[in-house]
Amino acid sequence: DDLSAAIQCLRNLGRVSEFDGFVEKAIKVHSDNGRFLARAAQSYLDIEHFGSMVAGEFVRGPHRGRALMMNSFERDRVRALQLYEAAIEKNARDTKPERDGYTGDLYLACSRALLGNRGWNEAWRLQYLTDLSVLPDYDEGYYRGDYQSGTRGAPANPDGSPVFHRLPKSWAAAATDGERFRWCLNQAIEYSPSLEGRVLSLWADFLCNQFDVATMSEYRGYFSRVAEDETKKNESGPYAVHTLGQNETIARLATGIKRFPLPDEFNYIRIYQKVADADKSDCAEEALYKLVSIFENRMQYQTAAEYLRRSLREYGDSSNHKQDRLDQIVKNWGQFQPVTTQPAGVGAAVEYRFRNGRSVSFTAREINVHKLLADLKEYIEAAAPHEVHLV
Repeated sequence: DDLSAAIQCLRNLGRVSEFDGFVEKAIKVHSDNGRFLARAAQSYLDIEHFGSMVAGEFVRGPHRGRALMMNSFERDRVRALQLYEAAIEKNARDTKPERDGYTGDLYLACSRALLGNRGWNEAWRLQYLTDLSVLPDYDEGYYRGDYQSGTRGAPANPDGSPVFHRLPKSWAAAATDGERFRWCLNQAIEYSPSLEGRVLSLWADFLCNQFDVATMSEYRGYFSRVAEDETKKNESGPYAVHTLGQNETIARLATGIKRFPLPDEFNYIRIYQKVADADKSDCAEEALYKLVSIFENRMQYQTAAEYLRRSLREYGDSSNHKQDRLDQIVKNWGQFQPVTTQPAGVGAAVEYRFRNGRSVSFTAREINVHKLLADLKEYIEAAAPHEVHLV
């Protein structure tokens, strides 16, 4: 806690440039304290990752005057992983039972460091094994990470199948950062069973982001253009999501859209269901809501409605948001779609989108635009006679 307070002091004083020297000096003093090393690791992840190169030396934080802009994200991530690895080794030698809860949190924190800007758009980076024996150099420019290239789709093997990160036997046996990530999650549950809901939710979130049908959303424009072409409606596209079983998905991979089965170990639907059934906490309520969105995206609205009803029964609905969402699925619902200006002398047309409806009736009335504008001006001027005058 003293370390965190000292770092905050440096920030308040505008002396972020002293962060690296201060933290490294403190690490030397407290190198035998595993908890201190873990906190130092987190500080490297939380600190600003930009700076300038001045006289051949990296100066963290903003710099007055002209200088070469640099970023330290990858270097800070590797340094944090080095410290987490050392903290885990030291903690393994400590057998005090009161530290069991802390051990789970330690592994969970390390897993998040491994996932840093690699779990979403840049998930392909998890196929590499970060070398923790050497710190990478600083990079030029600001770090953009996930935001620099858009969604690429989940990584795929040479045969077109999705990349699944298997669980290794140990940290040393891991062949990729993805396998290290899995191992840390597994250790967190093993040492702290109370964290199971949080850990499984994190794992399911990662899998859902990679393999859910929502990954096809970037192709919305393309599919709207071919909506009239029946030849495009195959079992591996957005038109087939309602046919999916709970053990399969259709997702955008780096090689294109593909329908494939999900082994239970990587089936985010099954994992969310396990969290919802076993953990009566915020994780369970959140898991239920994730299941609602998943089945809505699959156009399997009856299943989505079932999960909404269950969430209402078990957790209530203080804001009525759940009930409104349920009503939109099970009750009659409709709305006008946007239309462009239409030529005079031709029958007008409107588009109306509906659900659960059998019939609809409309009444059309002619509007006297000049009278409407006059009434509007009169109303505004009456509301603020000394402030508004419309001509």
